[in-house]
Amino acid sequence: MSAIRTSQEYSTVMKNGNFDFVFPLQKTSTATIYIKNDLAFSPGTFSIIVNPGDSLHFTVPSASKLGLVNMNVSGIGKEKIILFRDVIKEVYSSRLFKKAYNKQTVTEKYLEVDRSLDIIDSVFQKIKRPHSIDHQLIHAQLVDQALDMILIHSLQNKSDSTLLLFNKYLLKKKRIKPLLNRNSIEYFGGFRLIPNYLSLLNRMNGGQNLKRFADPSEYNSMIVKEFKRVPYIRDYLLSDLALQIFEEHWNDNISKKMFDFYISHVNKKEYLYKKVIDEFKHVELYLQPGKPFFKFALPDTTGKVHKLEDFKGKIVVVDFWFTGCAGCKDVSPILAKIEEEMKNDSIQFVSINVDNMATWKLGIGEYSSKNSLQLYTEEQRFYHPIIKFAKIPAYPTLIVLDKQGNLVGMAPNPVSHLEEFKTYIRKLL
Repeated sequence: MSAIRTSQEYSTVMKNGNFDFVFPLQKTSTATIYIKNDLAFSPGTFSIIVNPGDSLHFTVPSASKLGLVNMNVSGIGKEKIILFRDVIKEVYSSRLFKKAYNKQTVTEKYLEVDRSLDIIDSVFQKIKRPHSIDHQLIHAQLVDQALDMILIHSLQNKSDSTLLLFNKYLLKKKRIKPLLNRNSIEYFGGFRLIPNYLSLLNRMNGGQNLKRFADPSEYNSMIVKEFKRVPYIRDYLLSDLALQIFEEHWNDNISKKMFDFYISHVNKKEYLYKKVIDEFKHVELYLQPGKPFFKFALPDTTGKVHKLEDFKGKIVVVDFWFTGCAGCKDVSPILAKIEEEMKNDSIQFVSINVDNMATWKLGIGEYSSKNSLQLYTEEQRFYHPIIKFAKIPAYPTLIVLDKQGNLVGMAPNPVSHLEEFKTYIRKLL
């Protein structure tokens, strides 16, 4: 279950083929269900829209035949889900090509997307205007789903013919228009699709794919230029990027550059403005070299609690990870070798896991170094104060603390920069 910038997980046991969830909901959100680790709504979609007051009932033919397109839907709020499901069914039944997506040429991919968007748009043209917020959200979600893969493929394809197809089928037909909506931008389009769209637009103008996280200046300028007539889209995209930049780059000056650009271009009444200001203040106050790190107290596999102050006098390397994380699996054996190599130095390697206890213990040694001190976030998972304090952007993340428990910064990735990682640590001894 996720709302804007928040998420919550629920789990339950199936009894006699039935299960249910009851949860508080203050705002329209999206919900994703897994049945035995399989996406319940796929094929069809990844998530559905739910509103406060909804009481939805889904009947699944069998565990081997999942997918929203195969489900019967009833209950309060069913109308929007049924409309969404039926449009997807029509799109599926009207495909131009039977071959798998990865077997299609780029032209065939664009023709397929064009056909899908024609069907989607025709449905909403027939609905009495003005469209309800539910209709606006459903329209945006369908467009987002239709465009997502073709834009990713187009970014990866460097040929001029791809740009011609992008111009013909998407740009000239204004296909992203349903996403440029005040009510839907928070849910669909803003996360990946519109940024990818802008990157392709930049290539059409003679530029390159935009590297919005590594160097956001060009992307920021593109946002301001393209959305000067829709300032709420401009403000949302800049707010969204600023918050992500503060997570990914709090240990370098990119955050400061992003903040300076942000406050000079965004309407101060934009609803995320205060959040962006507060997040940058947090970065400035707490996530700078020499600042005291979060004073954690976390249990190991035996239940013994370890505190940050226990490691005073040692360099501390903290590895944040979870079971199933591909990057964590890659870095684990390398960290194990480094720990063995540095075992006589005043260094403490600490692995902090964000899974529940059972899943955490299963991953030790495979997704985290077996030599590290193994701690976990006590069932609070991604919502533990240490995760929020350190703004962990992705997993694994390696954070280094000095001998007084103060922040040094994010260490270089030892998978790709092994010697740099070792040098980064040893210079602190």
